[in-house]
Amino acid sequence: MTDIKIWSGEFLILLSITAVILIGSQDARAQDAAGWLNRGADLSDSGKYEEAIKCYDKALEINPRYDMAWYNKGVALQNLGRYEEAIKCYDKALTINSKHPDLWTNKGWVLSRLGRDQEAVECFDKALEINPRYGMAWSNKGWSLNKLGKYQEALKCLDKALKINPNDEQSWFCKGWALGELDSYQEAIECFDRSLEIDPRYVPPWCGKAAALEALGRSQESLECFERAIEIDPLAVLATLEEVAPQGK
Repeated sequence: MTDIKIWSGEFLILLSITAVILIGSQDARAQDAAGWLNRGADLSDSGKYEEAIKCYDKALEINPRYDMAWYNKGVALQNLGRYEEAIKCYDKALTINSKHPDLWTNKGWVLSRLGRDQEAVECFDKALEINPRYGMAWSNKGWSLNKLGKYQEALKCLDKALKINPNDEQSWFCKGWALGELDSYQEAIECFDRSLEIDPRYVPPWCGKAAALEALGRSQESLECFERAIEIDPLAVLATLEEVAPQGK
């Protein structure tokens, strides 16, 4: 029988050249996808979300399993208020990488905006399983628990969030919100004041402080806080009232 040398020198050289070409092509495609992702991120940073989405779509045409492109597209859609579409993008990303805490937290935030707060809490819990020191997940969980009327549970979450980041204005607002619903109005005001020390233009604590002052019979001070909130951003006042109204007394 003839001795056939399968792995001849010429064949090995050909294989090596082919491999180099294929690897180079894959690297080029990966770089192209990353380039579109970076362009989209720059546009998002400038508030040009529609244009950013087009860039993320280009990245996904090159690599449909690019989890960061799905994630960034979801964030852009979220910023445009297109929440259902954002959830679909986050779900796509999670099928590729379920260990990304930001994905779970963003999905939870969007679900909360849609009034699906029990599902939101489950997402925040997923994020916290991955990173127990993720302050924003604790804070957002506290927000959703407030909306569900679970104020004592919310306070535990918010205390954890504030232990991780004592300068988070949202957590101080949410803690004040929970305390106000538990009739601890003076403590609530102290929390709202802490929130406003961090960001004086953050509308929710102005609204919360107005409600707490009114509950204490301090109507003039309440009115001043409410007027200040409207002066900063009347649309944010309406959004805040819509969020807290279901649990109001």
